[in-house]
Amino acid sequence: MAKLSRLIDYSLIKCMSLLPISRNMIVLHSLPDYSDNAWAFYQYLIDRGYNRKYRIIWLVEKPEKYKPEENVRFVCGESKWVLFRRDYYLARAKFVVHTHRTPIGRWRKDQVFINTTHSASQLKAAGGELQKTAWRSAPTYRLRCGEDGLRKMMKTTGKPESHFLVIGMPRLDLLYRHRDCVSELYPGHKYAKVVIVMETFRQNRNFIDSSFVNTYGMNLIRSEAEQRRLDDWLVANNVLMIIKPHPMQDLSCVRMESLTNIRFLAPLELCDRDIQLYQLLENCDALLTDYSSIYYDFLLLNRPIGFMISDMDAYSRGFVIDDPVAEMPGRKLEHFDDLLGFLEDLKQGKDDHQAERKALTDKVFKYQDDNNCKRLMDFIEKYPPQSGR
Repeated sequence: MAKLSRLIDYSLIKCMSLLPISRNMIVLHSLPDYSDNAWAFYQYLIDRGYNRKYRIIWLVEKPEKYKPEENVRFVCGESKWVLFRRDYYLARAKFVVHTHRTPIGRWRKDQVFINTTHSASQLKAAGGELQKTAWRSAPTYRLRCGEDGLRKMMKTTGKPESHFLVIGMPRLDLLYRHRDCVSELYPGHKYAKVVIVMETFRQNRNFIDSSFVNTYGMNLIRSEAEQRRLDDWLVANNVLMIIKPHPMQDLSCVRMESLTNIRFLAPLELCDRDIQLYQLLENCDALLTDYSSIYYDFLLLNRPIGFMISDMDAYSRGFVIDDPVAEMPGRKLEHFDDLLGFLEDLKQGKDDHQAERKALTDKVFKYQDDNNCKRLMDFIEKYPPQSGR
């Protein structure tokens, strides 16, 4: 049934492609629904009244969950059945802004599909999703934040420089605005410090990138006794630790048991509370990560970063640079006691890596401001660009 529905979808789009493309139609799509770069860009469009000029179409799983604004429509984007309305908008929209792959790839060569991508730069080697693809499934452009990320992604995708827009990513604007997300998530508490833990995935149905199984959500924690010891330290020092597993991680490998001051974020908890990840990031005093590219974006906050590298030798995907540790501007943590030392430094306000972070920030980001959405909308308004396609 799924194959038949997809065949009918493609046939519908081919027929609808006889209709003129609508220059003033923008389709948005994100994973998870209504989130990430597409959400930040949408809020910019609404706040500045662009929905009075452009028709905005959101492709989501359950359209009934969302209240549309003027000239905005929420449309089912994924189903085992034929989706006539989705196919109609995908066939007619001039612009499609998406965070991951769209349900159906670009069909018409005069359409503009803009992949907002995942981070400002990358440390890990790319998976199969970034390799060369046929034009119908490849975006017209991918967003980049600066020369560093541009060169790395040119290498991993095999695409020329003209394929990329070095204008920044919409969600980075959220790092320059404050919303008290911690009080919304954990009402009734006031913490001295908030630390977020975000590691990359190691196992899922498509990839096994490490032989190490991250049972406790942090590769430095190897036993329940260590987990409880960490929680005791956090309670004693009034520090909150939020662990957000990677959305691609096989969670059957992880014991997602929250303790007193160690809190796991369930996969859809932020979405259910209408909180964006980068709004939460802005609330955090420090980041603990491993090889995840999230740390490049966190650089814009100029706050401490601890790199948990205890399983680096077991990480089989590899890296895009020869010496990944040299591009980690923060304390390197290989053992449990290193983690406690990092937290002690945070409590005391000790930060020995500001100069390293600043140097990497300048290397990664062409723009260090909250005008990323504006630059994307300026590109759409002025399309086609003066030079190029």
